[in-house]
Amino acid sequence: YLGPNHIQLIEWPDLGKGAIAPADLTIVLSGIDQQRRAHISTHTPIGTKLLQCVNS
Repeated sequence: YLGPNHIQLIEWPDLGKGAIAPADLTIVLSGIDQQRRAHISTHTPIGTKLLQCVNS
């Protein structure tokens, strides 16, 4: 499950520093009352490609 071609969603990545690979993209979820927001940042070419797939 930690190999290539796998997706990992890690809720608290700071707790895994040194044990997990650097993120290809980061998703930060926030909300106020009934509104929700997702802010997505890419950090690698793979992350950029993933975001492009989501947006298409």
